Order: sequence, then C-alpha cells, then structure tokens
Amino acid sequence: MARLNKRNIFFALVILSQVFLYGLRWQTSDPMTSDFVYFYVVGRLYESRQNPYDLEKQCRAQAELRPGDCAGYAHTPILLPLLALLFNDDFQVSYWRWAVFQIGLLVICVWLLYLASRNFFASLQCCVFPPVIGGLLLANDTIFILTAILGWAVLMLRKADLWAGIVLALVILKPQLALPLAIPLLFVRPKAFAGFCIGACVLTLYSLLIVGMDGFAGIIEVTRSLARGGTFGGVSHSIMFNTTGLLARLGINTLWAWPLYAAGIAGLSIYLRKHGVTLCSMSVAVLITVVISPHLFAYDLSYLVLPLIVVHPVGIFVGSLVTVLLAIGSPWWTVYLMMIVVGYLLLKQPACSESR
Repeated sequence: MARLNKRNIFFALVILSQVFLYGLRWQTSDPMTSDFVYFYVVGRLYESRQNPYDLEKQCRAQAELRPGDCAGYAHTPILLPLLALLFNDDFQVSYWRWAVFQIGLLVICVWLLYLASRNFFASLQCCVFPPVIGGLLLANDTIFILTAILGWAVLMLRKADLWAGIVLALVILKPQLALPLAIPLLFVRPKAFAGFCIGACVLTLYSLLIVGMDGFAGIIEVTRSLARGGTFGGVSHSIMFNTTGLLARLGINTLWAWPLYAAGIAGLSIYLRKHGVTLCSMSVAVLITVVISPHLFAYDLSYLVLPLIVVHPVGIFVGSLVTVLLAIGSPWWTVYLMMIVVGYLLLKQPACSESR
C-alpha cells in the first residue's frame, strides 16, 4: 500500500508539473498566431448572416486581424451556432471563452477515458498529452472530435449501439475521420451504423439549414482543393503524420493517399467483422484511422490517447515522451515507429477478439 501511495504521488507530481508548465505556455501564447483567427472569422461571418464558407470573405476578414497567408475553414458547419454564441466583437474575450469551452471538453475526455480504462492517472495524463495541448494552444476543434470518439467507444462498450452511432456522427466535423470508424460498424454492429446514419443525416440537414446551398458549395470547393493536394495557408503535407505525410516525405504523389484510405476502410471492415467490437479492437480502428486519414496534422495525434492507454497504463506517458522529443528535434519517423509498435502490441492482446 505504501508503494502504491508513493507511485500515485509520483504520477500526480509529474502531471501537475506538466499542467503548470503548459499553463504558463498557454498564458503567454499569442491567439493571433493560432487557428482561432479563422474560427473567429467564420463565427462572425455566420453571426452577420454572411456565407462563412466564402473563401474571399474569409481571407478579407483574416487580413483585417493579421497579415499573411489565408487559412481556409474547411470543417462542416455543425459548430457555427456555438461559435456565434461564444464570440463577440472583442477578439481576446472570444478567445478565452473558446478556451474555457475546450477545457470543459477536456475534463469530459478524462472522465470518458477513465470509464474505458479504469485507470485514473493514465486518464489524467490525457490532459497533458502534447498533441492534445497542441490542439488547445492552437484553439483548434480537435478536442471536440476527441470527446465524440471517446464517447462513442464508451457507449459501444456498454452496448448502447444506437446512441454510440449518434455520438460518432459528431465526428463528421471532419468527415475523413468519421468514415473509417463508421463504415465497418455496418458489418459488425448494424444498429450502431444506423445510429451514425441517422445522426449524420440530421447534422447534414441542420448544416444545410444554417449555411444554405452557397455554404455547401464553399465546403465542396475547399474539400476539392484538399483532395487535389492543395492546402491553405502555405501548409506542407510533409508536416503531417499519416499516409499523406509519409508519401510527401518519400517524394510520392500524395493523391495516392486516397486509394490507401479506401483500402484502410475495407481492411478495418474485415478486421472488425472477424474480431468484433472490444475496447482493444476499437483502439485498433482509431489508430488505423489516424494513419490513413488523408488530411491530419500533429495535433490530430490526440486521438491516439485511446490506443495508448489500452496498450499499457503508462502508454500515454511514453507517447508524451515521444512527441516531446519530436518537438525538440528527434526524427519524424519516430512517430510512425511509435504507431507501428502500438499497433503490434494491440494486435497481440487476446482482448482484441470479442467472445462470441
């Protein structure tokens, strides 16, 4: 018991020290250099009843806040009413309102991870997992998607399939992440897939209602640009940690990421059909989704908290170390190596097959 208490105290001190350091960094960060600028712009465009997906208007509004390249907002519209509610004419106040909302979701993520893993300190490490912190510092909506993925996993474990699918539908904020997790459910948990379809249809109609056909046309144009290998804001594919990033680093046309994406979905469908739905197999699905998603940045590695915690209670600590070393100069391939090792360890676990 004494050893257990000392271990708990050690983990608590490690996490608290990380919270303190990241808190200082967040306090001194400049919102003008973050993704919040284009979140703020689309929220204000929507509030003023203008088309938030008109790239020309987005770029003009961004130029009024900061000079430089324009970063187009390509996510689906489901958060726009929330953004309009949180944001006002004061940029700084709006930023901290968004920050408080993100921290609230982070607390929910820790709770959901605990429900899945029953390991408090490993779940708490999610708060300071560097990709999660990166998403918070950039004021991106990654934490919203992470909450939906973890909620889906917990509900699937509790066999609340319909609700699990509905919660998963929230991930269509970034459709390239939602589809690899949803499509395989058709072959193993059809009720969950039906819930996803219901949720996705409702959210699509809702999106059409709030942005209209002009808004949808804007989303399609941005998506087509990304599919052709384009990015906004001068972002290079070679900074990504997925198949697209690997192809770019190897000098291969990144359009090959799309057939690999389709093959990955097919492979996941076969895998889940064979092994069923367990915490371990869902972790494999999340890991493969991160790898094959055609458009994914370093902060999107946040979704790896689930496979990391399933591999081992100290998995998130090790993953944190790998990503910190990456930030200070370790080679890019260390992240791919980490994902390969995590995948191997997951597949070796007997719990990755559902008892029939």
